[in-house]
Amino acid sequence: MVPVAAVVAATSFAIRLIYPYGSESGFSDLNFWEWPACIAVFGLGVVGSRQGWLAAIPDDLARRCRTFTLSAVVAMASLLLLAGALDAVDDALGGWHWLGGIFVVVEAMLTVFGSVWLLSVAQHRLSRRYRWGPTLSRSAYAAFLLQTAFLLALAVALRPLLLPAEVKAPVVAIGGIIASFATAWFLIKKVPGVSRVL
Repeated sequence: MVPVAAVVAATSFAIRLIYPYGSESGFSDLNFWEWPACIAVFGLGVVGSRQGWLAAIPDDLARRCRTFTLSAVVAMASLLLLAGALDAVDDALGGWHWLGGIFVVVEAMLTVFGSVWLLSVAQHRLSRRYRWGPTLSRSAYAAFLLQTAFLLALAVALRPLLLPAEVKAPVVAIGGIIASFATAWFLIKKVPGVSRVL
């Protein structure tokens, strides 16, 4: 997995010379700056599923991924504090700067090792069965498709309110999740033909 993280870091650095992290990606705005990580995690999922990772991540792999991930969390926090202190946050987000190089390496570690470790954590800590679990599971894909509409609607609805972002963000997140799953469940259960498509 180290070679995968290295490729993600190198390609992310190259892409961010043109499209820095968080920037608009041309007319399409397809977030090109995060494509290497997305493609790598997709590929990792394909390879991992063939090796039985969906059932259980091997314990030694999970431990290594935890170590890399927690180290990367500390490194990212330190890097962001340093970039802020140097007033060089933009340099960390892309360009020919040593902060940009370190940023992509740490981010690649978080992406590659973090995704595997979090899957392992979910397998060990979140495997308890809930009576509403099958309903949520059945509605998950439709909820994923609907989420943008609900998140944007809630964000726009809360915009005129004079509340801090720290209050609005959880309301939008929790409300968006509940609305997406509730609507998905309704469509699948009550609208003829939807269950065959979703």
